[in-house]
Amino acid sequence: ISMVRSDDSADSAADEFFILLKDYPRYNGSYAAFGKVTSGIEILEKIKSCGYPEVILQTNGRRLSKMSFAQQTADLNVVEYVISLHGMDEETNTVITKAKGSFNQAVKGIQNVKSLGKKVRTNSVVSKDNLPYFEELVGVIIGLDVDHINISALHTAGTAFRNFDEVTPYYKDL
Repeated sequence: ISMVRSDDSADSAADEFFILLKDYPRYNGSYAAFGKVTSGIEILEKIKSCGYPEVILQTNGRRLSKMSFAQQTADLNVVEYVISLHGMDEETNTVITKAKGSFNQAVKGIQNVKSLGKKVRTNSVVSKDNLPYFEELVGVIIGLDVDHINISALHTAGTAFRNFDEVTPYYKDL
């Protein structure tokens, strides 16, 4: 699944998505590809049964903290993992994710898939909660030897929109 962009502008992404059924090299580096195993491993099994040679999995990384699950996803053609990490430590990450233990689980998940020889990208969303510590967060991520670091602006929809002033940093604060 990928998101449509109308041009090369960073502000051109819209609420339009598409699914690629074969490789389109001209899209490489131009579109955001994403997906998340929300129902269980059967989603990846179905993708593999459709004949896809490679899968990129976007996840919070928590289930990957169990090596058996990390190995199972790798066996189902996952070649790259995009793992969310929003805080520099357990405390900051928990404030943002509202999921106690999520930092340590994500870090362990990153370590597990790296030990399997897989590529790892992290995705970190800038918010008022992590902005004061963002340099430290990037240092932690670099220390995990990931292959790529995504830094994203907060998408102010849903709860983030309702709590805009509490969560959204202004560009002047960056």
